[in-house]
Amino acid sequence: MVVTSRELTKLLQSKGCTLDRSGKGSHQIWSCPGGCRNAIPTHRGDIPTGTLRSILKSFEPCLGKEWWK
Repeated sequence: MVVTSRELTKLLQSKGCTLDRSGKGSHQIWSCPGGCRNAIPTHRGDIPTGTLRSILKSFEPCLGKEWWK
């Protein structure tokens, strides 16, 4: 799966997640109604595969298994 940070944040919004904070750096903190939180990189280009896999798994407790499909 190849995803940009913009595509991932749109997907998170569609699932009810919200942006907690966005600082001067290159990451945003997103949280879900169930309490899951994670940093999403806002770099240009695609999110590296390992990083994306880690982000997707971190939201599984709140959004369910394979929530991104």
